[in-house]
Amino acid sequence: MNLLSQARVKRGLPRYEWDPVLAKAARIHSENMARFNFFDHQSPVRNQREVNERVIFAGGTDGNFGENIYWCSGLAQNRVGPSVVAEWLSSEEHRETLLSREYSSAGVGAYHRGKEFWVTLVCKD
Repeated sequence: MNLLSQARVKRGLPRYEWDPVLAKAARIHSENMARFNFFDHQSPVRNQREVNERVIFAGGTDGNFGENIYWCSGLAQNRVGPSVVAEWLSSEEHRETLLSREYSSAGVGAYHRGKEFWVTLVCKD
């Protein structure tokens, strides 16, 4: 989360405010992607198909959300965070979500199995 906020501040945007409910929703989605072998914003898990459903499932309320997802294999754990930020900044759609002035709070959730890592960012206004 700190690396994501640093990327925002470097570009003149405010840091994200940490939101534990968004982090829980993000963590659940990362784990589900690993457990159910998919990599998508659309989940096959009932009542968690869309990001707003995942936030509600995690104890939050419906709202305006952004979501970025990431997967890698073979990186050392200490390289995953920098890789996530670099990947998201190099993709126009992911960069727009990460650097949007529309979102002020966020949560990041990660899951790993061996040398595979899944990371989800959920942000809201």
